[in-house]
Parts: sequence; C-alpha cells; structure tokens
Amino acid sequence: MKRLIAAALAGLMATTALAAGPAPGAASPDPAMFVRWLYGQYREHGTFNPDPYYSPALKTLFARNSKLLKGEVGDNNDSDPVCQCQDYGRIRVLKLDVAPVKAAHTEAVVDFQNLDAHETVRLALVQTPKGWRIDDVIAREGGSLKASLIAENQRLQHPHNR
Repeated sequence: MKRLIAAALAGLMATTALAAGPAPGAASPDPAMFVRWLYGQYREHGTFNPDPYYSPALKTLFARNSKLLKGEVGDNNDSDPVCQCQDYGRIRVLKLDVAPVKAAHTEAVVDFQNLDAHETVRLALVQTPKGWRIDDVIAREGGSLKASLIAENQRLQHPHNR
C-alpha cells in the first residue's frame, strides 16, 4: 500500500511539474520581462547557466567552438557573457532599455550591478517558439560575442590562414 501511495504521489508531482512548463519569465512574450527574469536568476552562491536561453544560432556557434577547441579554453568560454563575469553575487538590474520589437527581433541595453562592478551590455534578442532568447551579447569592452565566436571558429578551423 505504501508503494502504491508513493508511486501515485510521484506521478502526481511529475504531472504537476510538466503542466507547469518553463519558468514564466523564460517564456514571456515581453522581452523586458524576459531580461529581468534572466538577470534575476543570478543569485549569490548560485549556479545559474544561461546556455538554455541562447538562440539556436548562438548555440550552434558555441557547439562548433567547443568542438574546435577540443576541451581547451578559448576566447569565449572562460566566463559568462551575460553577466560579464566568472563569479557573481546577486545581480541587480539598475536600468533596462528595450527597443521596439521588429520582426521578432529587439535589443535590450542592461545596466547592472554585480558584486562591486557596474556593467553595461547590449543583448540582441530573437523571439523563438520557447520565448525570447539571446542571439548576441555586445559588451562595452570586448564587442560582439557572436562576432568573436565566428572569428575564433574561423581561426581554429584554418590555423594556417592567419
């Protein structure tokens, strides 16, 4: 009887979790809500990974980069581009400006505080069936993540063409 109750309870919990779907902010039709939700996931002593919230095109570039690097550290895989950090505390969005949406694309400029650092990044966002996703991160210093991945992938693929 205890096993039957435990199995029923486990099934109910699994059904409830599936019915809940993705986190509300992750699937938000509002790009500003998505960005606020995204930065809200960075908590002190947390382990948030933004990879699931990259666009399919950016995920493809990262996958190619990882394959070409063969486990080595490259220009783009030694820190988190979204928070511009290797370590983070509770990230606080200080200012968020989102451009009007045009053909399922928009940009968000995010000013935020992480530990003692003040950062500003521009996020190129694309709307997907799963909600808004990050298609590029343009840092104040360092420029476009997407352009950097493309350049590094080309360098790694054709090392003699430098």
